[in-house]
Amino acid sequence: MKLITLLALIVIAPAALSQDRTHEIQVAQADAQLNESIKNNEAAKAAAFYADDFVLTTSSGKQKVKSDLLGEIASPELHLAVNETENVKVRVLNSTAVLTGRLHQKGTYKGKAFDVFVLVTDTWVKTETGWKLLAGHATLLPNVAPTALLAPADSGRAAAGCTQRSCSAYSDDRGRTAAL
Repeated sequence: MKLITLLALIVIAPAALSQDRTHEIQVAQADAQLNESIKNNEAAKAAAFYADDFVLTTSSGKQKVKSDLLGEIASPELHLAVNETENVKVRVLNSTAVLTGRLHQKGTYKGKAFDVFVLVTDTWVKTETGWKLLAGHATLLPNVAPTALLAPADSGRAAAGCTQRSCSAYSDDRGRTAAL
C-alpha cells in the first residue's frame, strides 16, 4: 500500500507542478500582451485583459477602475515608447496568480516627457475566457524618477496618475502638476 501511495505521489506531483508552471507562463504572457496594448493605445484590446470589477490602487492611494484606465489608454495625449515589466515573478494558487515586477514606462503625456519605474503587484484570476486582471497596486519608485519632473522634495508629493498600467500626471500637495 505504501508503494502505491508513493507511486501516486511521484506521478501526480510533477503534473501539479507542471500545471502551475503553465499558469505562470500564461499570466506572464498576458501581462506582456497587456503592456503592448497599452503602449499602442489599444484600449479595446486592453479591455479584454481586465476583469469588469478591476480596481487599481495607485502610489497616492487613489483607486481607479477599469473604465478609468481604458480612458487613459485611449488618450491621444499619451505616447509610450517603453511600457515593460521587468523582473517578473508569478505565484500561482489554484485559479489565482499574483504577478510582481518593476514596470518601466517612458513617453510623453500632454506633451511632457516622463521616464518612471513602478513596483507592481497584480492579482490575476483564471476565468472561462482566460486570465483576467482583477486588482493591482502600484508604487512609484521616487529614487529613479527623473528629478526634472518632480516637484521640490516635500512629504505631500504623490504620483497620482502614474499607475502600473498608464500614466497621466504627477501632482503634489500644492496642486502642481507635471506629466509622468
